[in-house]
Amino acid sequence: MSLLPTALQVPHVTEDLEKKLILAKETLHSRVARRALRKSARPYPKLEPGDLALLRSNPISSVLKQETKKFILLFEGPYRIKRLFLSKLNI
Repeated sequence: MSLLPTALQVPHVTEDLEKKLILAKETLHSRVARRALRKSARPYPKLEPGDLALLRSNPISSVLKQETKKFILLFEGPYRIKRLFLSKLNI
């Protein structure tokens, strides 16, 4: 079975090219499988009222305060959870 049109088939070139195509396809499939294993989603933590949680801040650089986003903390807290809602926490 050839992957090239019959007009382009040269015996030794065709075999090398087909081997390379098969190898490339196998490599692609193995990389996709490895990426899927790495990207496994971390489950959302089960939180209850009274638990401590960190709040993610949105750091913005400020020339007036002479702050650089790079050095501002990413999280604030810990805060104690008072109530739970379906999609958000009331801290």
